[in-house]
Amino acid sequence: MKVNLWTKLVSVLCLGISISFCAPIAAHADIASAAQAEGTFTWYVAMSPDEAKGISDEFMRRYPKIQVKYVVMRANQIPIRISTEQRAGKFEVDVASSSAWQVSALAPFGALQSYVPPEAKNLIPQAVDKNKLWFGEYILTIPIAYNTKTLAVQKLKAPTSYEDLAKPEYKGKFSIETTDTEWFHVMVKSAGLDLMKKIAANKPVFNDGHTTTLNGLIAGEFPISLGTYGYKAFDAGKKGYPIVVLNAKPTVAEWQLVALVKNAPHPNAGKFFENWLLSKEGQTFVQEKYNRTPSRLDVPAESGILNPAKDPVIYSDPQDAAGYADYANDFNSTFHINGQ
Repeated sequence: MKVNLWTKLVSVLCLGISISFCAPIAAHADIASAAQAEGTFTWYVAMSPDEAKGISDEFMRRYPKIQVKYVVMRANQIPIRISTEQRAGKFEVDVASSSAWQVSALAPFGALQSYVPPEAKNLIPQAVDKNKLWFGEYILTIPIAYNTKTLAVQKLKAPTSYEDLAKPEYKGKFSIETTDTEWFHVMVKSAGLDLMKKIAANKPVFNDGHTTTLNGLIAGEFPISLGTYGYKAFDAGKKGYPIVVLNAKPTVAEWQLVALVKNAPHPNAGKFFENWLLSKEGQTFVQEKYNRTPSRLDVPAESGILNPAKDPVIYSDPQDAAGYADYANDFNSTFHINGQ
C-alpha cells in the first residue's frame, strides 16, 4: 500500500509540476541501474595522473559497483586516439575529458554521442553545447601571473594590464606558451591583433607546456607569464611561492569539456559518470580538492582564481575549433614561433 500511495503522489506531482521535469529523474534512475549492471567504463582524460586517480577514486567510493578505467594522455592525443580507434572499428572508450578545442573537434566527424545529463540545467550557459554533444566540466583561466621576488631582483614594477607588456621595460621579461592558439584567438577577438603584435615585438620567452611555464616562473627564469593556468599559479602561491595571479582585462577562460563517445561500449555507466562530474557533489569535490573552477551556477569558485562578479572574463567558444589551423598559423606568424 505504501508503494501505491508513493506512486500516486509522484504521479500527482508530475502532473502538477510538469511531466518534462519528472521524466529526466525517472530516466536517470534507469541509467543508474543499467550503469551498475555494466559495472565499468573507460575514461580518456587530459589531466595529471594524480587528479584522474583522485576523481575516479571518489566516484568509486560513492558508487562501488561501477569501476573506472581511466587513461591519462595529453589533450591533443585524445582526439587522435579516438578517431583512429573509430576508423578501425574499435570502440573502447566511453567518456572523454579534455580541453575544449580537442573535444569539440571530434563533433564534425560524428565521434560524439548526444546526451543531456540531468545536471546540465545547473551549468552556466557557456558550458552547454547547443547540439548537446559536450558540456563544460570546469573552467581554465589563463591570467597574467608574476613572481614578486624576480620582479624585485630585476627592479620591475608588477604589471597591471596586457598593455604594460608592450612597454620597453618588460622586453624579454615575460613568457608565452607556444601551443596557446586558443588563448591567442580569444585575445585577438577581444583585445585586438595590434596589441598582440606589440606584445610579440617585445621579445617574449617561449615555453612548451603550461606546467613547464609555471615551473620556469617559480624558478625565476622570467618574472611574468602569459601561459600559466590560473588554478596552478594560485596553488603555487598557496604553497608559499611568490606567485601572484592577475586577472587583467580580458582574462581568457577556456574549458575542460566532458563528452560521451559514440558507440561507447558502456554507455549507461558513461552517462552516469558524466552526470556525476557535472553534479554539485562532483563539482564541489573537484573545486575543494584540486582548486578547479566549477562550471555550475551553485558552486562558488575560489575567488583568488576567478571572481565572476569582478573579473573581466572572456570565454572561449569551443565551436571555434573548426578554424584551428588558420588560428595556429596566425599565432605562429605573429609571435614568430617555429621559425615563422
